[in-house]
Amino acid sequence: MSKSNAVDNHGRQSSRSRLEAVIPARNEAFTISQVVKGALNSVDRVIVVDDGSTDETGALAAAAGANVIRNEEATGWLRCLEIGVRATNAEIVVFLDGDGEHDPADIPLMVAPIETDIADMTFGSPGTPVRWSEGALCRLAGLRLPIRNSGFGYRAIRSELAERLPFRGKCGCGLMALDAKRLGAQLVEVEVNWQPVEKRQRMAWLHLIQAWWILRGLAGL
Repeated sequence: MSKSNAVDNHGRQSSRSRLEAVIPARNEAFTISQVVKGALNSVDRVIVVDDGSTDETGALAAAAGANVIRNEEATGWLRCLEIGVRATNAEIVVFLDGDGEHDPADIPLMVAPIETDIADMTFGSPGTPVRWSEGALCRLAGLRLPIRNSGFGYRAIRSELAERLPFRGKCGCGLMALDAKRLGAQLVEVEVNWQPVEKRQRMAWLHLIQAWWILRGLAGL
């Protein structure tokens, strides 16, 4: 069974901040420092959920200024987000990856529609989906969504909505947006920069399973 332990003994802050970031990371020692420092230019606090890394990801994230929560065993991206959300105490939470694919400089763009009450949740989009299987899932979920790209992991969300999300499925493609819509959220797509990175080859298999989850999500709307 996986355990989650706070490296620096940081929990929820006593006073609510405006904006915090949650960064799931596994073996991202080459990029995590830059991502954390970039995010801290725009947010009040960064929470890195170190998902059982076997390198120095957690230590480097902490040195860069992040609060680090460590999973002793890998739990996956969605579970890391859920753990991170539980540790936040902010009005708005930003989700971005630790591998450098998402540009922290775009955080102000991501949160602007929420701060102006246009949206409850935003989805970053580099234009077209970055992987063919991701594109297929986006088209499927898009049958009931007001956005085209619901697969890119760069997101911002009101904390009260984040706390109600079930974080179900095998990845973030499509289903999180469908669940947010089911909860009455207004969704907006935001154009952002994208730095190509190599993903695991098994991602396509995860997307195949995710298609079943999306069909369930569509049936629930």
